[in-house]
Amino acid sequence: MKLTLIKAQPQSVSIPELIAQATAAGDAAVQALQVRPMVVAQHASPLDDASPVVKTWLVEGGPCGFAWVSLKGLRGGGIRSAFLGAGFKKDSYEGGLKLWISGFGQSVQKKEAYANAFANVLRAAGFRAYADSRLD
Repeated sequence: MKLTLIKAQPQSVSIPELIAQATAAGDAAVQALQVRPMVVAQHASPLDDASPVVKTWLVEGGPCGFAWVSLKGLRGGGIRSAFLGAGFKKDSYEGGLKLWISGFGQSVQKKEAYANAFANVLRAAGFRAYADSRLD
């Protein structure tokens, strides 16, 4: 089976409208998400997982972590400035711009869902946007 990459055609939407659409998509993704809680166990011997469990905690939001949206290949100061004005920051390490997802407490599942939906909207508009995350 041959795969063909289809480049999205940019839509004629202003950056503030696009950010509003991406934000709404991110919020909807979080609302639809079924979070998988995490159980943390304290063992009698911290270095021996086979030792008896002394206490357990249920973390409703699941594992803790971070998520962000990276935006690459922007051309034109006006477009870049519009994204900077919408909360993106310059990424001096990887280049481009980055939007850190700061809402949703420490839940990496919620942050990932939001970042993926947000990036999907930007990609559909023709931008090179990527979502990424890491555990804390």
